[in-house]
Amino acid sequence: MDELALAALTVFSLLASVLCYSWIFKKSRKGTTPCSPGPLGLPILGYLPFLQLNLHHQFAELAKKYGPIYKLQLGSKHSIVISSPALIKEVVRDQDTIFANRNPPIAAASYALRKEEVAKVVRDVNLKLGKPIEIGELVFLTELNVILSLLWGGTIDEQKRDKLGAQFRDKMLKLVDLLGKPNVSDFFPVLAKFDVQGIEKETRALMPSVEEILDTVIDERTKMMAAEGGELAAERGKDFLGILLELKEQKVREGSSFGVTHIKAILKDIILGGTDTTATMVEWVMAELLHNPDEMKKVQEELTDVVGENNIVEESHITKQHYLDAVLKETFRHHPPVPLLNPHP
Repeated sequence: MDELALAALTVFSLLASVLCYSWIFKKSRKGTTPCSPGPLGLPILGYLPFLQLNLHHQFAELAKKYGPIYKLQLGSKHSIVISSPALIKEVVRDQDTIFANRNPPIAAASYALRKEEVAKVVRDVNLKLGKPIEIGELVFLTELNVILSLLWGGTIDEQKRDKLGAQFRDKMLKLVDLLGKPNVSDFFPVLAKFDVQGIEKETRALMPSVEEILDTVIDERTKMMAAEGGELAAERGKDFLGILLELKEQKVREGSSFGVTHIKAILKDIILGGTDTTATMVEWVMAELLHNPDEMKKVQEELTDVVGENNIVEESHITKQHYLDAVLKETFRHHPPVPLLNPHP
């Protein structure tokens, strides 16, 4: 067989294979819901190699081409991006029970605890006037102190609480760093069992020390409740841990399986979710305002009008800070703290 005939046969074979594959694929898709449009990616990797630094900007550009809902293949994960307010409302509000598959806990009776911790950091900042301040670290530690105060502020004395808080800060900083590392297993679950980067191993090694701190606090609160006949002291109101332990006792009487393991899981979720991302956003807000002095001046003028020059900012002022609210939302738009959040299950 000459070279020309061989080349013709090769082309014919390839064309036949492509047509056969297309026919089989089309037949298998009959009766299924059509998939959203979206950009093509590479085999195995999908669209991962084409992701840019400013993902939200890139997603907005893709929405202009593919519409308000489109697909992205990230490794072996099939993702759907929505950019229409109506669709977002449908997913995160109207159909939230389907897409979210989780029930976030709600804390109560905690204003005094929040106010006390914020007042502490304001005093510390006043003592450092004229000196450089690491905004990210300051906000992270403040958030952690506020959350720990909310969770078990009425459980242990202040000196012991500060000691446990310092231990928790050390562990949580390490845990946040591990959770923030790009992990190939998140995009290729088939590799998860190999733990290629060792992230799962490090996280598992860290968790017992976190659990130990939580066990210490839970034990102290349980002893307090036993000494008080199951009722919490009311001088500062119930902290969240006390509420959860009361709920646990109620569930036990009802035959439910809600126990200490569930309580520790809730506490860890709250601490992780309420510290690093908040600190990141505050740092970005300050950075943007420092680079835009006109906007900074408007925020300051609004604070003066709503709060006053020598008054303390209260939570009741938040709803009246319309310009500051717009600044926060614009910062979220430009600098989302976690652009590639874990998808809804």
